[in-house]
Amino acid sequence: MLLSMISASEDQAAKKVSSGAVFELPATDELSYPDPDTLYNEEIVGRLNTSVGSNNFADMAYVLSHVHTQTIMPENQALAADTYARIGLTSSRNLMISEIEESRSQFSAVA
Repeated sequence: MLLSMISASEDQAAKKVSSGAVFELPATDELSYPDPDTLYNEEIVGRLNTSVGSNNFADMAYVLSHVHTQTIMPENQALAADTYARIGLTSSRNLMISEIEESRSQFSAVA
């Protein structure tokens, strides 16, 4: 089944290339980033103080990397994974139901 999915996706990619479709990036708004000072709330500061006081440098590195990651992620950008998941669920809803029904019939035939 996995091989058939790979083959189908390769066929679809080949069709897109041969159809002459041109890839264009969607128009985006100006990205805004959060102020790093606003990310240091009571919980973050408490974890940093506890980790420094108890020489737990792994926890301190984790908290600092979390804050750093939040500062470099735009606030007004849609997450690509969420968009991809939404599209996948919408487009394959009926295919998924038919596949479940087919697998049920195969399972009952074997049992």
